[in-house]
Amino acid sequence: MSPADQKRGAPAVHLVPKIEPNRGNFARSSVRGGIGVNAPEKAIIAMALRPNPDVRNSKKTGFIRNCYVPGNLGRPVRGKRPTSVATLRDALDII
Repeated sequence: MSPADQKRGAPAVHLVPKIEPNRGNFARSSVRGGIGVNAPEKAIIAMALRPNPDVRNSKKTGFIRNCYVPGNLGRPVRGKRPTSVATLRDALDII
């Protein structure tokens, strides 16, 4: 796909500070601070992969690209969803 063929979206980034549970103030940066960034980063990339499998940031996508949970993760289910898909989506509160 050429750059001219690509659709452009309106990016939006929300930065949410980490709050210390005991004192309720903003947490200070630390050596281990990067640990809390990995999970949201993977989740955001996973959400981007569904509508756009050609997402440019392909770092950390091996598991997401190869994981398949019918109707929830991976290729979409065609036709009527099986009961197992509907009950999992209900349990996870996914519309």
